[in-house]
Amino acid sequence: MDLKQKYTEEMKVNKVNDKSAERLISIIQSVTGLDPCKKSRKDGIIEARMIFYKIMREKEEWTLAKIASQFHLDHGTAYHGIKELNKMLYVNKRLASIYRKCLGLYIDGGDGDKSGFEITLINELKERDSEISRLNDYIRAVEKKLIDIELRDKGYEDILSVIRDRIPPGKVNIAAKKINVLLNNL
Repeated sequence: MDLKQKYTEEMKVNKVNDKSAERLISIIQSVTGLDPCKKSRKDGIIEARMIFYKIMREKEEWTLAKIASQFHLDHGTAYHGIKELNKMLYVNKRLASIYRKCLGLYIDGGDGDKSGFEITLINELKERDSEISRLNDYIRAVEKKLIDIELRDKGYEDILSVIRDRIPPGKVNIAAKKINVLLNNL
């Protein structure tokens, strides 16, 4: 048995059965609709595996060998996958969005049993909640300004009532000009 076969057999025996790995695989499957454990070289499945590699490496601090053993691969494949995914996340918005969804669900403790539609709805609800919160803050700020204006205007009520009582209806324009001149001299 050559060294590569020995290493491959060793990885199969040492395959990690970890709850966090199972949960992440389930999340990736629900978000992408693809099984990262499937032995395939199709782009989508490779991307799903790379997402697994990166999250387990960064969030669980797994070794490359432990990550690769989940898929019966060697550590170099996991290293290369993480390196390539890091590059791809800058240029591929679709993949970056999928990665963020998977990471968010993993960090938030999502179980991954939700359909893609449910995940989309949950994300939309979170966005709407955030928007509602911003709007509530804006409403509170406007209400505060209105209260400030009302308090300021209460100070002028006495002056306005004197003006209303003392100026005859036909002389409003003349009174406005005289008040304007008077106020300019203050």
